Amino acid sequence: MTARADGQPRDRPRASLAARQVDRRTILRAAAGAGLSLGLPGVLTACGKYLTFPPPTPMFALDLPNSPVGGFPALLANRARALGVEIYFDTLGTVDDFRLNVTASNSQINPVNDTYPLTYGVVAVQPTNPAGFDPVALSYLRRGGKLVSYLLPLAHQTAQITVSPSELGALLARDAAAWARTRLHISARALVVSPETSFLSSYPFLAGASAAEQAIRATFARLQPSVTITTAAGSSGAIDALRSDPATRIVLCAFDADAFVIAQMLREGHAPASRASLYVGGLGSPTPYDAEALAELRRDDVLRAIVAARPRDLADALVDLPAALLRHHAPYNLDVAPQLVTPRSAALEAFIHDYAVPAGNQSSGYLNPITSTQAIRTTT
Repeated sequence: MTARADGQPRDRPRASLAARQVDRRTILRAAAGAGLSLGLPGVLTACGKYLTFPPPTPMFALDLPNSPVGGFPALLANRARALGVEIYFDTLGTVDDFRLNVTASNSQINPVNDTYPLTYGVVAVQPTNPAGFDPVALSYLRRGGKLVSYLLPLAHQTAQITVSPSELGALLARDAAAWARTRLHISARALVVSPETSFLSSYPFLAGASAAEQAIRATFARLQPSVTITTAAGSSGAIDALRSDPATRIVLCAFDADAFVIAQMLREGHAPASRASLYVGGLGSPTPYDAEALAELRRDDVLRAIVAARPRDLADALVDLPAALLRHHAPYNLDVAPQLVTPRSAALEAFIHDYAVPAGNQSSGYLNPITSTQAIRTTT
C-alpha cells in the first residue's frame, strides 16, 4: 500500500519478482549514490518507512579560539537564525586538523587528505599562528573552499573581517584631546601603555597595538601638539611610570584590561577632587576584555572611555560574510566600525546588554541546528 495525497492508503501495483528481491541495503546504497543521504530532496521507501530528507541547509564552520564575549555563541545563533543558516562553532582552534582535513602537526598538508572532500565549503578562522596556517589556507582554497579571516589577515584568503587598530587609536585620542583642552594645562603629559609581551603571545590580534599607538601619537600631534607622550608596557609598567611621574594626567592603554587596572589604582589613590583631572582610556581588542571594564566605566570616575567594536556587530559580521559566500555572492571585506563608549553614552548600555546575553554551556558544536542532514522517519 502507498499513501494518497490525502494521507489514505491506496493500492500499489504489484512489483516484479526481481524488484521484490532488492534488499534494503541495496536501496540505501543506490540512494547514497544519488546523493540523497547527503540531504538532497527525495523519498526512500523501505521496510514500511519513508525516509524523508529535507533540502540541504546552508552551513559553514567558524573557528574562533578567543571568543570575545561569554555569550558570543548566542549572538551568533540569533543572527544565524535570522538568515536561515547553520554554523559549526569551535573555540578549540582545531580548524587545521578537522574541517580542512589536514594534519595539525607543523601545519603540513596530508597528501591523502589533500584531495578528501571538504567538510565545509566556507570556513571563518582566527588562526593563532597566521604564518604557520598559510599552507593550510592555500590547500583549502585550491580545493575550492572559501576562507574568511577574522581580525588577522592571511596571505591566502577569500575575504576578511577587520577592526582597524588605527581607527581605534585615533578615536580614543580624539576624545582624550577634547577632554584635555577643557580641563588641563596646555603642557600636559600623557602615557601610552602597550600590552605586555605575554598577552601578545596569547592574543595575536593585539599585534595591532603598535598601529593603534601610532594613531594615538599622530592624533595628539595634530590636535594637542603640546602634550608630551611617554610609553610603558603593561599595567605594572604603567603603575611604575605614574609613581615616578605623578604629574601625568592622561593614560591611554592599547589593551582595555590594563586601563581597568590602572583606573582602579588611580581611583583608590586619589581624592575625588584630584580624580576630576585624570583621564584613563582603553582600546578593546577588538571588544572589551570583559564586563568588569564596562562596570568600571559606568562609575563615571577615572576611566573615561573605551573604544571597541560592539560584540553584536562582530557576531553579525561573522555570520553575514560567510553566509553570503555560502550563497555564491561575490567576495567582499567587512570592516566593523569601533564605537566610543563613555559613562553616560547609549553605547555603554548596548555593550552591557551584549555581555548580559546568557553564555550557555556550548563552547563547541552546532549553532542554530536545523537538522538539515537528519532523516525524518514517518510510518505509512
